[in-house]
Amino acid sequence: MKQYIIVLTVCITLLSGCSIHKPFSHPGLPAGNLYRDADSTGSVNSGNTGWEVFFTDPYLQKLIEKGLQNNTDMKTAHLRVEQSEAVLRMAKLAFLPSANIPLQGVTGSFDGGKANRSYSLPVAASWEIDVFGRLHNSRKRAAAALEQTKEYRQAVRTGMIAAIANIYYSLLLLDGQLEVTEQTARNWKNSMETMRELKKAGMANEAAVSQSEANYYSIEASLHDLKYRIYGLENSLSVILGEAPHTIERGKLDGQQLPEHLTVGIPLQTLGNRPDVKSAELSLEQAYYATNETRAAFYPSLTLNGSAGWTNLVGNTIVNPGSV
Repeated sequence: MKQYIIVLTVCITLLSGCSIHKPFSHPGLPAGNLYRDADSTGSVNSGNTGWEVFFTDPYLQKLIEKGLQNNTDMKTAHLRVEQSEAVLRMAKLAFLPSANIPLQGVTGSFDGGKANRSYSLPVAASWEIDVFGRLHNSRKRAAAALEQTKEYRQAVRTGMIAAIANIYYSLLLLDGQLEVTEQTARNWKNSMETMRELKKAGMANEAAVSQSEANYYSIEASLHDLKYRIYGLENSLSVILGEAPHTIERGKLDGQQLPEHLTVGIPLQTLGNRPDVKSAELSLEQAYYATNETRAAFYPSLTLNGSAGWTNLVGNTIVNPGSV
């Protein structure tokens, strides 16, 4: 018995330095000499700035908040995070002992005699000792999967905010273009009526009148095209917001106030803020722990099992053999 204990102790000591128990280390880049005369400690990365700083329009802020709450893709991302959190909790609970309590009850008689009622309450427990790191690597892999789903949620959130802002500013631009086009249409209408009066006075010919009418009707046609494009963008924005198509309440293009100074910072820092880059790193981390978990499966498992129980037929078999 002592020999087995010594061998097990030696195995644990050797495996403590094995790659199965080593934590994952992210591959880094030597960014010290990539840029000349760049002070990375004092640079401000615009990627760390909240969207409220960029978009100060109250109408746009209200639309973004509504999108974050009602967008179906955002809801799906939140559910994926909750699912990963549940998987991580299961991986953590695997370190605890498991118990099984199947309550049983039987009623029977022997040769038409009095019915006997038997009850049993067995309890079986097992506890896997994570000597070779299988459960440890499974928990680490689940934690990396949780972080990856959070990065996916951040990517969906960023894309949705950018889409809402893009459509909103496009609507403001089309509103301004529609206003100018309507004013132009009114001017051409006045010009057309003037040319008609000049024709009646004999100061203009039919060609000049036809030319002014063509210009006016061309402007009128562009008005319908602009209104159609506005309706299309409003419908697209309504879908992103998770609502039925409706008119979007918005401000004016002239009243927009955007940040005057934007500091990009070192591009390598900006790249490190991208959710897709972080998601790729977390995929590599998951593969690392999955490999360690597979390697640990080749080693024997150490499980402690125990059972106990209770029954109301203790000693009754001597009096009534039929109760066996």
